[in-house]
Amino acid sequence: MLTKDGKFVDGICAKPAGCGVSVGRRSGHKGFFFFASPSRGADNSGNAYRLIAPQPKLDKVSGIYHKTKKLVLRLDSTAGKVHYTLDGTEPTAHSPLWKDSLVITESAVVRAYAEGDSSTMRSNTLTATFLLNEQHTLPVVCIAMNEADLYDYSHGIYAQGPGYNSEWPHMGANYWKNWTKDAHVEFFDGKDGFSLDCGIKIFGGFSRVEAKKSFCLKFKKKYGEGELSYDFFGQGEPVTLEDLVLRSGSQDYNRCMVRDEFFTSLMAAQSPTLLTQPYRPVALYINAKYFGLFYLRDKIDRDFVARRLNVSNDSITIIMSRGYQEEGNNIEYNKLISYITSHNMADKANYEYVKEKVDLPGLIDFKLGEIYSANTDVGNIRYVRSTDTGCDKKWYFVFYDLDATWVGDKPTASYYLSVAGEASEGNVSVHNRMINGLLANSEFRQLFLQRLSHHLHHTFTTKNTTKVFDGIVNVIRPEMKRNCERWPQLSYTTWEKNIVQFRKRFADRNKVMLNDLRQLLSITEKENQKYFGDLGY
Repeated sequence: MLTKDGKFVDGICAKPAGCGVSVGRRSGHKGFFFFASPSRGADNSGNAYRLIAPQPKLDKVSGIYHKTKKLVLRLDSTAGKVHYTLDGTEPTAHSPLWKDSLVITESAVVRAYAEGDSSTMRSNTLTATFLLNEQHTLPVVCIAMNEADLYDYSHGIYAQGPGYNSEWPHMGANYWKNWTKDAHVEFFDGKDGFSLDCGIKIFGGFSRVEAKKSFCLKFKKKYGEGELSYDFFGQGEPVTLEDLVLRSGSQDYNRCMVRDEFFTSLMAAQSPTLLTQPYRPVALYINAKYFGLFYLRDKIDRDFVARRLNVSNDSITIIMSRGYQEEGNNIEYNKLISYITSHNMADKANYEYVKEKVDLPGLIDFKLGEIYSANTDVGNIRYVRSTDTGCDKKWYFVFYDLDATWVGDKPTASYYLSVAGEASEGNVSVHNRMINGLLANSEFRQLFLQRLSHHLHHTFTTKNTTKVFDGIVNVIRPEMKRNCERWPQLSYTTWEKNIVQFRKRFADRNKVMLNDLRQLLSITEKENQKYFGDLGY
C-alpha cells in the first residue's frame, strides 16, 4: 500500500486464495489472515486462518486411460483429513473421507480437499478427470461442476426454471439468465494441455432454446487465472484468452454440424482482411459423462478484434446489428452511414472520403460470403474499428454465425445488396445501406466485380468447396456416431444423408450466384467477358 507521494505504508505477500476467500487484518491481532466468509465493508469476523492448507496431490495424472479395467489412486496430503467426491460436485465436510487408496472402475472426476486445522484454512480443491477406455480422435475437454448448477430447477443454467415462458424463444428461462457458475476445465490434446478453475455460462443467442446448448468458459482472477495462454486451435501458436467458447453446432447441431465452420473457413483462406474465428472440434465431457461434439472458438469481443488488427483492446469499437454499440460508441458509425446515404457515391470526392474509412475489399468479401451461403440470419453483423494512433482507423467486418445457411428458400442477391424490394420486406435493408450506396460508384463496382471474379475462380469452385468441406467432415466423422447417440435429435444415418445433400449443392451454387448478380447489377457483356468469360457458365 502506498501513499499519494509513493511512500510505502503496508503490504502483504500471501499465497493465492480460492474463489470466495478474502485476505485481511483482524482487530486486536497482528499480521494478516485468510477468511472463508468475506465481510466487505465491515470488520472481519468469523474464523480466521494464518495459512491455507496445501492442496492434495494424486499419484496419477488425469487423462484418458486405455485398456484399463480399474485404476488405483493414492493421495499425498500433509494437511489433515481429505474429503472427496467422484461426480464433479464440490466436496464438503459431509463428503466421504479419503482412506489409503481409491479404486475406480469407470470414468470419474476426482475432487478433493484437505481439512487443515484451527490455524490452517481448508485447501483449494484438487480436480482430476480420469476417462477409462474412451476412444476419441479429437482433443478432449472435461468440465467438472456441481450438477445442480447445470440442471437444478431454481438455479441451473441449463434448466427451464421458474421464469420459463412457453412461447418461443422462452424468455425468462434459466438459460437466458446471465449466470456464471464455478467450474473446472481440463484439456487433453496429446500435448501439455491445461487444468484450471474457471467460470461457465450458457453462450449464444436463440441457440439457447435448442436441446444442445453452447457454453462459454470464463478465465478470471477470481478463479485463480485472469487469462489463459495456449494453442487452443492447433495452429502452432499460443493465444491468450479470457473467454473460450464451446460451440454446440447451434441451429445446425441437428442437421450437419459443419455449416459455420465450413463457410467461415472457406472465406478465411481467400479474404485476408475479413475477420473470422478459428475453430477446433473437441469431444466434451461434463462430470466424466460424454456430452458430445463441440467446437472450440474464441469469443468475438474487443480482445479478439485487437489480436486480429494488432492494436490495443481499449481502442476498439464494435458495432452490431442496426447500429447497436457493443464496445465503444456508435457516433462515428452513424456519421459514416449518414454520409453514405446523404451523398452521391458516384462523386469521386465522396467516394474517396468513404474509401479512407472502410475496408472495402473486406466489405465486399463479407457480402459475397453472405450471398454464396444464402445466410438468412443477416442480423449477425459486426463492424469493428480501432482508434489507435498509427493504425488506419478503418471499419472492418467479422464474418460469423453461418448456421442459418442453405436451409429452405434461398434469398436472391438483392436481399444482401438492395434497400428496396426483397430486402425491405423484413427490414433487412438497414444492413445494406453502406454497400448499396457504394455500388453507385464505378470504381467500387469494378472492385466488386474483381472480388467476385476472384472468389468464383478460387473460393467457390466445386473443387475448392469440396476440399474444404470434406476436410472438416472427415475430421468430425469418427465422433459423429457417439454425438448422435448423445443428442438423438439427429441420427447418424440422417447426418450422412445431410452431408451428401449439402455437398451436391457445390456443383451449381456458384453458377446460380453469378447469374443472380448478372441480373441485379446489370453486368454488361464487356464486363462479363473481362471477369467471367472463361468460367463457362
